Amino acid sequence: GVGALELVDLPAAARLLRASESAVQRMLTRPALLDESAVHTIERASFALLDYLSRLLAGKPVTPVSLFPQYQAVQALAGADRVHPADLWPAVWRWLEVPIPATTEALAYGPAVRTRVDQAVLKVVRTGDVQGAHTMTDISLGLAASANQLEPRVFWALAGAFFEAVGHGLCPLDVYVKRTASRIIAQYTTLARGEPGVVDRLAQDLLFYC
Repeated sequence: GVGALELVDLPAAARLLRASESAVQRMLTRPALLDESAVHTIERASFALLDYLSRLLAGKPVTPVSLFPQYQAVQALAGADRVHPADLWPAVWRWLEVPIPATTEALAYGPAVRTRVDQAVLKVVRTGDVQGAHTMTDISLGLAASANQLEPRVFWALAGAFFEAVGHGLCPLDVYVKRTASRIIAQYTTLARGEPGVVDRLAQDLLFYC
């Protein structure tokens, strides 16, 4: 089933079915996990997938992200380490230049900036603090303006847009938004050390929220 869905270019549907398969494989090795609740979880995922495919065949507009509740449930059953709504987002990731507002002042990495980042992100994660989100937008754009390479520049531009959306209440402050915000601190640490590489998946998650 997974192979057939991939063949007809339905990657999100294939991902849901693969997660169900992983859950069943895990239960084969750990039979104690196989209870009525687990059976219902697999069943609901199967029905959701069939409903999604039926809507596509009927020509109705439907986003694969709508499968996330069932995907989340079977991934939990499979013992997956990471689950995120963007797992089902069909966008193809590429690093593309993002314009930075001309009035943005460049900002360099440093202890004072790191302290501001830690404090602002903590406020956002704990309470959804609007001022903290605005602060992170300004910091992110400043870091983007000072970046000489494409990936850090685009990453910080996306981070700025992400926090802008959070500050305006456009991103519900659920556990996934909070985790994304927290992961930005780790990426800051890497870039501040001068180490190369931005995590593509984190950048894609930021774009998903934008």
